[in-house]
Amino acid sequence: KQWYQRRVREKTRRSKRAIELNKTTLLSHTPANHTTKQLNTLILTLFFVVIIEFGEIMKKTQSVYNQDDQVKEANLSSFLFGNKEEVLEKVGKETTIFQRKHKLEDNDEFEEEQKEKKEVLEPAWADKDDLQELDLVDSKHKKYKVALNEQKITGVELSERLRGTMKNLHKGDSDWASLGKKKRSEEEEVLSSVTELRGSSTVLTDFNIKYITLKEPTFDSPQKGIRSVQFNSTGELLLSLGGDKSLKLFRIDGETSKLIQGAKVPTDMQQVSYSSFGKDGAFAVVCGAAPFFQLFDFSKRSFFKVFVRKQQITGSQLSPSCEYLGLTVKAGGFLLVSMATKNVLEHVLSPEKEVRTLTFSPDSKKIYLSGSTGFIFIYNVATRKYEGRFKDQGSSSTTCIAVSPNNQYIATGLDSGHVNIYSIEDCSTQEEPHPLATFDNLITAISTLTFNHDSQLLLMASKQKNGSVRLVNVPKFTVYQNFPSQGYPPKILSAAFSPSSGFLVLGNDTHLELYRLPHF
Repeated sequence: KQWYQRRVREKTRRSKRAIELNKTTLLSHTPANHTTKQLNTLILTLFFVVIIEFGEIMKKTQSVYNQDDQVKEANLSSFLFGNKEEVLEKVGKETTIFQRKHKLEDNDEFEEEQKEKKEVLEPAWADKDDLQELDLVDSKHKKYKVALNEQKITGVELSERLRGTMKNLHKGDSDWASLGKKKRSEEEEVLSSVTELRGSSTVLTDFNIKYITLKEPTFDSPQKGIRSVQFNSTGELLLSLGGDKSLKLFRIDGETSKLIQGAKVPTDMQQVSYSSFGKDGAFAVVCGAAPFFQLFDFSKRSFFKVFVRKQQITGSQLSPSCEYLGLTVKAGGFLLVSMATKNVLEHVLSPEKEVRTLTFSPDSKKIYLSGSTGFIFIYNVATRKYEGRFKDQGSSSTTCIAVSPNNQYIATGLDSGHVNIYSIEDCSTQEEPHPLATFDNLITAISTLTFNHDSQLLLMASKQKNGSVRLVNVPKFTVYQNFPSQGYPPKILSAAFSPSSGFLVLGNDTHLELYRLPHF
């Protein structure tokens, strides 16, 4: 480039010298007019010569720049994508695979052959270990027991139990691993979707239920006197509140139960009795014998105190929607607290001075409460008025109430140990409804009643006697004979089903008991 510039300057100087020499010659040898015309012609000629030369120089310079850019672009392309030949080769292979795939999809004969091959698929080999019996007394296979007295199991049965555990822990479609899977019809797809919404696709047996005892979550982190337990909305986390004021959060996966977080409730709350996940599981509500309740923030790991009009709390229940908190108080009646504003909406007086227990309906629109006369009162949250009551048959004092998630049944626990199950419709229209079933398996006051997610199971327990816990098949109104196992010693203080009922946890006075329910 510099060489070309020097050449241009040199030609320009030569041109100027030539013009001056010609001008001098013309002025000395020709007339003025003729000299002027020749001079103008010469100047124009030289001007065009200079422009042409300059244009050629610029073209050559630009070509040099273009070559540099092309080299840089080629280097960058090679760095990102490889050589041009390699890129073309990859594109060609992908195009061939795409064409071949669509050609096979459009080929009806190929699809029919594949279906026939799938239908005749068989296992590649037969494992002799499947026919051998495994010793369930051995600690390695102990967790696969269904009943406590079960001692041996075949390899085939063990694989079925493991497959069932996998399907229930991972709710997606696991039929991809099955042999000879056939495409379901539209009618079968609709029925399957309805079944998935309802929960379990099969009904429970009448007298025996399968369950597997898992490792207790509190084995590595002891917790005594578990007053309250609850799973979060996904069933992966378990919240437990101990009588020693320990609040613990466990991760439950069916194999191991790992402690994620733990905290101590402040000492100014003398006794703790209830804990529950708040909305979205970001915090926990902790209640006890105090004129306030605590909110524990999991992210900040700190407690926040909320006072309630200097009323001593005796019982508590968070609504299923997490919008309201119902607190029974020593002065009588109950407090309705808004969880959005943390303010007391109303102090509801009860027709009976003492309120021993209360619970919300599944839609959080009604509250069922009872005192010491054996009547159940129905309170409407929207209108803030009582809309009815009914007599709990055979009860002088109802100690516990539970409403089924499908809003069809209401269960009441009596101080005599009896449990009644009513139809919600009958309780709304009759003052003395007849119970659908009454269970007298327990002989001490009922302290715990809880339904599972699809209302097929009801757990009832009493904290006054060892082993006072039973499982009820609600549709058949029968009590399972094999639960709990023989010689079950602890007193049950709390209980909870996971959202899909795959797990059942019992909190007793010494630790947590975790069970796997293979049916769900």
